[in-house]
Amino acid sequence: MRTKESIQNLIKEIRDNCNRDLFNDEKSFIKARSVANRQIDLHNAHIHYIESDPSGEFINKQLSLVEKKIKLIDDQFDLEYNNARQQEQFLKTKTKFYKDRDIDTLKTQFKFLTFLLNK
Repeated sequence: MRTKESIQNLIKEIRDNCNRDLFNDEKSFIKARSVANRQIDLHNAHIHYIESDPSGEFINKQLSLVEKKIKLIDDQFDLEYNNARQQEQFLKTKTKFYKDRDIDTLKTQFKFLTFLLNK
């Protein structure tokens, strides 16, 4: 499992890589800084989660729960919409189906927990 110090080192590395001198123009620097700020915010959330002192067993349990939910939603979609004839219709239907079931939040939770477990 990752530690607070290892994540703080990642944040420092991200800040070091986002130095204005490394970019040729202002536009690419602004874009890189924006990406870096999002990454730093996510890592700060990781630090706050670790500060709550979750056990590795708890994180594994949460991870498997999220995996099961994602799999159930995928299976449910396959059962309900398996007979979509056109690819475009299929993709629109799948996108709406996933949005209605908030699959993006589940995938974000999955990535978050996987990162903490260093998988």
